[in-house]
Amino acid sequence: MIAKLFKWTKKELPTQEFGEELKKHIVLENPVLKDVVDGFLKLDSLFRSIGYFKADESLTKKMSWWPVISVLGTYSAGKSSFINFYLRYPIQETGVQAVDDKFTVICYSQDKNVRTLPGFALDSDPRFPFYKISKAIDEVAPGEGAYLDSYLQLKTCPSERLKGKIFIDSPGFDADEKRSSILRITDRIIDLSDLVLIFFDARHPEPGSMRDTLEHLVKNTIKRRDANKFLYILNQIDVTAKEDNLENVFASWQRALVKYGVTAGKYFCIYNPDVCNIIEDDEIRRRYERKRDEDLKEIEKRIEHVKIERTYRLIGLLREYIAKLKNVILPEVNKFRKELKKYMLISDSCVLLLFLILFGIFNSMASDRSMLSVFGYILTHMFSSIWGFLSFVLVCSLFFGIHSFLKNKIGNFLIQRTLNNFSEEEEQLKFKNVFSKNIKWYESLLKKFPAGWNESMENMLNDLHLETNRLIQRLNMEYTDPSGQRGLLDK
Repeated sequence: MIAKLFKWTKKELPTQEFGEELKKHIVLENPVLKDVVDGFLKLDSLFRSIGYFKADESLTKKMSWWPVISVLGTYSAGKSSFINFYLRYPIQETGVQAVDDKFTVICYSQDKNVRTLPGFALDSDPRFPFYKISKAIDEVAPGEGAYLDSYLQLKTCPSERLKGKIFIDSPGFDADEKRSSILRITDRIIDLSDLVLIFFDARHPEPGSMRDTLEHLVKNTIKRRDANKFLYILNQIDVTAKEDNLENVFASWQRALVKYGVTAGKYFCIYNPDVCNIIEDDEIRRRYERKRDEDLKEIEKRIEHVKIERTYRLIGLLREYIAKLKNVILPEVNKFRKELKKYMLISDSCVLLLFLILFGIFNSMASDRSMLSVFGYILTHMFSSIWGFLSFVLVCSLFFGIHSFLKNKIGNFLIQRTLNNFSEEEEQLKFKNVFSKNIKWYESLLKKFPAGWNESMENMLNDLHLETNRLIQRLNMEYTDPSGQRGLLDK
């Protein structure tokens, strides 16, 4: 399936065309996903209308549409060996020392030959998890994005167990070099993954040797709403067989995780039967094999369920973006407009008062009439005389010009002040575009809705929120049967 997508040209497809091509392929897996893509495309149009997105931006390009299983952890924890064992294919090199210092994205291909493609193949393709990752790397390590091939690679594999899924094998996290870039890539992986397998080495289970991993991969998971997608795996437990102290090692390892605040996720202990130590004691061997097989079975079950979890994840992301637009972006814009309106009311009043003062001074110098009589004369002859009308138009144009000038200056001042509320540079640029659209001379602050927004768009956003509820209900009906009547109804 994924191999067919390589028929697309290397040139980035327009947003709408990309969405249509995407629907053609994912509808074969689950018809619900077609409606999810449509929901994202509609939301794209709403983001673009208010200036939050540029013309070529799309939410469909900010996520992985295929189930992603990431394998993270320390050096020599058996990550690559596990991938080879699960795929039943020797796709990754293994060894006691670090044999690969790159993130490797592994996807299915019908080609029997394994192919290794450079990192920019991922950076330029919105279907994969690392789309435009070079920009994210540059943010934390300026200039490093140009050396993307030293961080990433793409491998194709003919294993049938890989169909419909993407595996990501990571380098270890003990080295100091490239740490900022590696952690930025890791954050991207964790956010996009449907399942995160974090491996630890049973040969070094004490907290000291895995401090970096605990700090950067484990500690923050407690704050995540999707913490249940993390599986913590103590690998190579066969090394504990001689002392027959697996329970003690496992308990010590768990305590180390709890120390860092890990209360969600599940714990497993396994070893690779293809490369394990020989356990001579039959009773100990059977006990270790039983534990290994039970945990491997559950891990593989979770891997096979990622397709279902992926669909829920995508709908969840759609709901999050809808909520962000409705509860964060639009309120921020309205708050900005309200503040700008307050300042403009003050400035317009000051300008109008200045006009009246200047007009009064000019009138007292030019004639003996009182100010009221002059106003009466102007109102009487405003539309009965061409000169009176032109004078009125000139004064209004001058006032509107000053109003627009002050609106731009005050607006830009408020924009700079408001942007300090956002920590991320990308978010600042997006809100700057949205706010700037509302200080244009032709955008009235008296309108009910901000620039680019109207009542029909408000209704569309509400309908999209209701549609996500319907999509979840469709999934629930497909995968659950609380009444136990589905079989009877099918008959």
